[in-house]
Amino acid sequence: MTDETTQKKQQQADKEIGGGFLSRFVTIGPNGLALTRSAGVLSVRVGGAAANFFTVVLLTRLLPPEGVGLVLSMIAMSFMFSVLLTLNLENVAIRFLQQPLERDALPEAATFVRYSMKVSGVMMVLILPLYGVIILALHPDLAAHWGAIILAALSIPLLAFLRIGSRYGQAFHKVFVAVLAWGFFRPVLLLAGLGFLLLGNVAVSITTILGVFVIAAFLASLVQALLLSPHMKFMRAASMKQAPRREWTRAGLYLAATVFLLDYFQNSVLVAAAPVLSDEAIGQLGVVLRIVGVMGIGQMAINMATGQQVSRHHARGEIPAMCKALFFANHMRFWPTLILSIIVALMAKPILSVFGADYIGAAKALRILVLVPVIGCFWGNAILLLNIHGANKAIVAPSLVATLVLFIILPWAGRFYGLDGVAWAAIAILFGFHYWLYLRARRETGVRAAIPDLLVPARKIHPPIKSKDS
Repeated sequence: MTDETTQKKQQQADKEIGGGFLSRFVTIGPNGLALTRSAGVLSVRVGGAAANFFTVVLLTRLLPPEGVGLVLSMIAMSFMFSVLLTLNLENVAIRFLQQPLERDALPEAATFVRYSMKVSGVMMVLILPLYGVIILALHPDLAAHWGAIILAALSIPLLAFLRIGSRYGQAFHKVFVAVLAWGFFRPVLLLAGLGFLLLGNVAVSITTILGVFVIAAFLASLVQALLLSPHMKFMRAASMKQAPRREWTRAGLYLAATVFLLDYFQNSVLVAAAPVLSDEAIGQLGVVLRIVGVMGIGQMAINMATGQQVSRHHARGEIPAMCKALFFANHMRFWPTLILSIIVALMAKPILSVFGADYIGAAKALRILVLVPVIGCFWGNAILLLNIHGANKAIVAPSLVATLVLFIILPWAGRFYGLDGVAWAAIAILFGFHYWLYLRARRETGVRAAIPDLLVPARKIHPPIKSKDS
């Protein structure tokens, strides 16, 4: 890398992390840019994660365990239905929005966004009534809480907009735009609302909690719109007459099951276990999964900060540099996560006691589910490799099979083995899913990026990426 290139990257990093302040203390080297960007993103995500954690703490103070279970189940379904509302088109924006913008193909970029908006509008008519039907089938007791069901349904398009804005921020190379509203303002506003309820001695019900949730999502959506507006000037371009809409839709649906398993894993587990576990057990499971979700924030931030770097090296054919960045990111993700998981497992009961005595009985489930973030980085970032290689079809079979197995096996495990059975089944399914993806990525690209590969000297090589046509 030349001195001129290094200087340009230093200047870009300065802009991203706030006027060069952090660069006074951190040197930008070949992997330093990723490290400083990760630090900035991580600071935002840690703030949001802390808000999420304390939100659940307040929720356990405001409602009994069964009420917590109902609220968390409804919110979990809202998140999952927000993916269905958009047909997951936002998750392919880094390909179908970012690349046209880089080529100055503004009509193509504008057409993609307009098509995404049209799809969301049509799907809303189908999704919102379907949400009400399914949530009542899972929790018949909610028939007396129609207001809560309506509010939870109204949160779906708001969550969808926040997800869209977050992915578009990534496509615009604006990492902080991608995380501020979705990962920080939304949970902080929700925490503030619940804090007001607790301190104000307001009569609290499930409907009240869902009302605060919708208000927080609405205000965060306004922030997201303000953050995105300076980067949406390309929408002035006319639409394409012949746009690859089927390709866009197909690509989004290819990754939908993956979103359920990775981005919304805790929500999928809650929804799958809801038919067989009591509302109280669902409340315990929700608290455990929220703790586990907080543990994965660090590696999520590293993924966001290093993914574009890996993608750029691949696009330029700089395979050794791509592998080096990928391997560096894998080490950054795995070892801190492993240490944190061990600490949480040892401190399971004291951690759960923060939420109340009713949750300490879920300590064994927490000790099992701390393996979730460990598994997520043990096999390397196979999804990133497959996506940048244009082999996202290789993700389809593992994702669909694992999702189907999740919604079949988890209810069975919960019925016969309770909360701990759900936890073990979830871990087994996740392990198999990630291992399958690792094998597919290794076959498609020739890159071995799992932690065992990085620890064996003979495998520390920079293999050439296989051609998609080979």
